[in-house]
Amino acid sequence: MAAYLLLALLNWSLIDSVSRSIESVYVQEDSVRTSKEMEIKTSPEEDWFSVVQHESGHFLVGYLLGVLPRHYEIPTLEAVRQNVSNVTGRVEFVGFEFLKQLMKDDVDGQMNQGNISSKTLNNFSCVILGGMVTEHILFGYSEGLYSDIVKLNDVLRWLGFTESEKEAHIKWAVSNTVSLLHSHKEARVSLAETMAKAKPISTCIEAIESAISTHQI
Repeated sequence: MAAYLLLALLNWSLIDSVSRSIESVYVQEDSVRTSKEMEIKTSPEEDWFSVVQHESGHFLVGYLLGVLPRHYEIPTLEAVRQNVSNVTGRVEFVGFEFLKQLMKDDVDGQMNQGNISSKTLNNFSCVILGGMVTEHILFGYSEGLYSDIVKLNDVLRWLGFTESEKEAHIKWAVSNTVSLLHSHKEARVSLAETMAKAKPISTCIEAIESAISTHQI
């Protein structure tokens, strides 16, 4: 019972930490990003490690929710060492094609309200937060990768969410994402190791399933 209560407290602390980070992005997106980048001095190896962990969070949450990853990219350590600008990773998923319409509306300056299923929105919200939550679990903060939060905000605005609806939905998504990643931490570690080697998606999925099978009670 005591262990359960301790885990619950840790989860709530983590949820609060992520939620406050998201709120800071909304309030002062540019200044917060700049201050973070100035405060946190890291080596190329640490930067590369952070990117791998971040993308593994996206990948794992998507897979666990039944959203199939179709492609992923992890920068090489050498690229990070050469200080190539905007060196980041990415994971693309089947089923999030609505993002193309959102971007088109944004470029065209249209105010059309989007429409997607609640399941798609819920899955997308958890997946997009997977990277940031992973960083908070490992490091206690997110190292300036706020584009995911901006994208989630754009989607919710596109769908016509009010500010209070946005806040409630994001808190729900953070809570669920924290739970998923805490429950499958061994799978995420194994997945990150596999992604760091740029293995095929099929091998990444095998790493997840093997870890889950091994640690099942």
